[in-house]
Amino acid sequence: MTRRGYPPGYRQPVPLRLDFHKLRVARKTLDISQVELSRRCGAADKAVSNWEHGHGYPSLPQLVQAARILSVPVFSLFDIVEEQ
Repeated sequence: MTRRGYPPGYRQPVPLRLDFHKLRVARKTLDISQVELSRRCGAADKAVSNWEHGHGYPSLPQLVQAARILSVPVFSLFDIVEEQ
């Protein structure tokens, strides 16, 4: 074990943050309303509005479905968080 308790060769995960602006841009590019995307993801009507304003997060299945609908890779909806 290394000093932080990780086994040798272990790579710490990259800290990621969902970028709601990227979600909004992808949605608007395809001219899909928030309500339509919410329904197609199996979420409540206000869900996408809440996600885009940072008031909640989609579940993983909803996020994957949204990426499919928007024709973008799931990873493209994230930003790498710089460690301080």
